[in-house]
Amino acid sequence: MKAMFPFSFSKQIPAAFGWPAFLAGLMLAFAWPQSGMSNTAPSPATNYTMVIQTDRSDALYKVGEKVTFKVILEINRKPADATKVRYEMIQDGIKEAGKGELEIVSGKGSVSWEWKQPSFILLKVLPPIEKTDAKPTLAGAGCEPEKIAPSMPKPDDFDSFWNAKKTLADALPKEPSLTPIAALTDNQIETHVMVMDNINGAKIRGFFAKPAGNGPFPAILLVYPAGVYSIKPADVAAYARRGAMAVNINPHDIENEKPDQYYNNLRSGALKDYQLMGRDDRETCYFLRMFCACYRAAQYLASRTEWDGRHLVVHGSSMGGGQAIAAAALCPKVTAFASNVPALCDHTGREAGRAAGWPRIVNYTDDKADPKQLNAARYFDCVNFAPTIQARALVSAGFIDTTCPPSSVYAAFNALKCEKNMLNTPRHGHVTSSDWNNTRDPFISRELGEKPKSTGSLDLTLPPLWHGIPGLKTSLYYDNIILAENSSAYRFTVNCDIGQSEKRCWSVTPSDKDVGDHPLVVTVKDAAGQTLGETKTILRITSHQAGEGKPLRLLVIGDSLTQATLYPNELARLLSLPHNPSHVMLGAHIMGNANPGVAHEGYSGSTWKWFLTQYSTDPKLPADKQRSPFVFAGAGGKPAIDVTRYLREKCGDTPPDLVTFLLGINDCFRANPGDRQAINKTIDDMFANAEALLKEFRRAAPKASFGICLVTPPNASEQAFIACHKDKYTRWGWKRIQHRLVQRQLQQFGGREAEKIFVIPTELGIDPVDGYPKDNSVHPNQTGYQQIAASIYSWIKWWLIQG
Repeated sequence: MKAMFPFSFSKQIPAAFGWPAFLAGLMLAFAWPQSGMSNTAPSPATNYTMVIQTDRSDALYKVGEKVTFKVILEINRKPADATKVRYEMIQDGIKEAGKGELEIVSGKGSVSWEWKQPSFILLKVLPPIEKTDAKPTLAGAGCEPEKIAPSMPKPDDFDSFWNAKKTLADALPKEPSLTPIAALTDNQIETHVMVMDNINGAKIRGFFAKPAGNGPFPAILLVYPAGVYSIKPADVAAYARRGAMAVNINPHDIENEKPDQYYNNLRSGALKDYQLMGRDDRETCYFLRMFCACYRAAQYLASRTEWDGRHLVVHGSSMGGGQAIAAAALCPKVTAFASNVPALCDHTGREAGRAAGWPRIVNYTDDKADPKQLNAARYFDCVNFAPTIQARALVSAGFIDTTCPPSSVYAAFNALKCEKNMLNTPRHGHVTSSDWNNTRDPFISRELGEKPKSTGSLDLTLPPLWHGIPGLKTSLYYDNIILAENSSAYRFTVNCDIGQSEKRCWSVTPSDKDVGDHPLVVTVKDAAGQTLGETKTILRITSHQAGEGKPLRLLVIGDSLTQATLYPNELARLLSLPHNPSHVMLGAHIMGNANPGVAHEGYSGSTWKWFLTQYSTDPKLPADKQRSPFVFAGAGGKPAIDVTRYLREKCGDTPPDLVTFLLGINDCFRANPGDRQAINKTIDDMFANAEALLKEFRRAAPKASFGICLVTPPNASEQAFIACHKDKYTRWGWKRIQHRLVQRQLQQFGGREAEKIFVIPTELGIDPVDGYPKDNSVHPNQTGYQQIAASIYSWIKWWLIQG
């Protein structure tokens, strides 16, 4: 076993790339706030900040050693003094290990614990306020977790039971029903609705996608967390574009892509507390059908003639993490699995004095287990699936996870006899953390047999698709796709059937005969000619007549780059050329330099969160900074976002056809560029606000498309940063953040065309040298703004013919 810790990932593992977002928001609910060793910002209601740290960064100890938790408390932004806080210590999620009052002196206090046996300790410290509903800050630590054993032995007939179920499943029709999804099928990939027979008359419902052609292709199966919801075809389509066959399956025998009310009714009705259904008998347990579905789906991928026979990966989180383990055990053709904070581990944990993992399937009365449930649960326990697995494994455990306690995860992990790696996340609970994302992505990429995009730290990043129009110059600037302080130190070669390389970019001015797709490969070499990395994309040239005469209602949203109005002016000019749609630009922010008909919602300093929540009556603020155009005083004067009202009052009560968002600089600019984890946390927070804003727009404009513009690169000149920020911020600092932000935007928003969410590659075509003034770090000059407009316009022309 090789243990991995989050404090050194950036040194050990290459950066992730091209990864679709998973369903972190669907993780199971938990009993305590899982805020980690470094807790939240001060609460306005209580005005305190509490941070807890262990005396070792990895929070791991040996029997006989002590762990010391350091508690740091500020009240009203000053170190607390002569203050007492209550604490409680829980061993392995179930045993009280100590409690009392902790005295805080000069803002600091500490509490220690001596380890007597391999186990985990969870410390809960309540805030210094007298409230019955006050929530604690959590911290966790572990002692020799590699010695935690399953709480009960594997049943003697465990394997024969599951072999019998597999025989039943194998007797069913092997081919599923596949119905093509037109919106996610083109000359590169095909995507289908998949329905497959399962045991006991049940159905497996999900989606299947593959690259065009006969392969051979690697394959991946996606399984999902607890809850009752629809899964998305875009998840598998994204893998198909990466060159892999993919299947995802709903955990339940329910329809996908139904209205919300369908799932609400199931949650409160037929599937309420589904996880406990049939738990008295192994033949009726709810997870029997679910695990058989995982087996059938994996077997189906392996049975396809296009499979390469060498790469079959399963990935899931929480309940999906448990399914991933079961799938790897039941289907020996699985070659690797990634299981994040897996549920369904150590159901019988209380028999060994430990908390069981979710769903705590065994009921206890007076500390005695229900005998029927205790017996049945063992057949659905990952600790018993683990020993026969031959696939390579990546598993994670959160030290403050109260839903799937780390002891339950380790009980299953230690039973694995295969090649395995554990990712410990001491500061995290039951979440999909950035540590997990940054470890999982390269693991799965490697296990799918993907060639790395780069070696070293170049971190080459290109969107899978970008756009051009006949007669309009299209460029790819090398500095914008590479993570390097000085891109001129490298040699770039571009292989494409059109265009030509220039000193700092590759460019083409397409003609009508170039309409269509043009694969493009960028190779990077050092000064000695040694190849350092390679990446590829497709340049799609769309006819200049695309969308001619169609009506187009366009709303442009952004920060100061939009408020400057230069790229909206140029975009309006391009859309006014012959053979274009009949367009109307919506918006109430009309600047003095706006050309006739040009409007937008661009505000200096704005963020995704600003548009979602900003509302102030402070007269000291400029009028355009006081409130978001989408936030209004609601009932009782309480501010609330109301996009429907905005459209009614500012847009003639007619929703837009297309909304573009160019945001992100202000969300992330002040992140610590030397701390990749901090960068990812900042981006995670930005995405939470972005998804919330998009949800409000979707509610108000259900048929609209949303174009997410990739954040533009910095000025190539360090002097421009000195002029703007003196010595407080450097170009290389923002470059590292911006480059990671573009990667994460591609992961978060790519492959979501079925939701009418698209990525616009605005970062590729802006010249980082001649597209910026000498004295501004992030705001382009006239040339740069025109290049932004050209990228958006080229994309709009393609979007107009997407049906």
